[in-house]
Amino acid sequence: MLPHFIIDGYNVIHAIPSLKKLLAHDGSQAREQFGYVVSRLTYRKKIRCTIVFDGVGRRQSSNIIPLAVHIVYSSPQSADTK
Repeated sequence: MLPHFIIDGYNVIHAIPSLKKLLAHDGSQAREQFGYVVSRLTYRKKIRCTIVFDGVGRRQSSNIIPLAVHIVYSSPQSADTK
């Protein structure tokens, strides 16, 4: 069985200066780039990952997120609670 990690997406995005800056201007693009980075790591390390974002689901590009990465939106809860 593959290890499975759960990531609070916005907490990590805010910790990466380039993604934090992008988030201020284009949240969708920041989430997509973060999902791409995580997908590359999960593929290489043979792990599964769930990224939890606060709020209501937004449209995702399906071509960058492999099956090993799941995107979840926490509404009506916070990502921390979810």
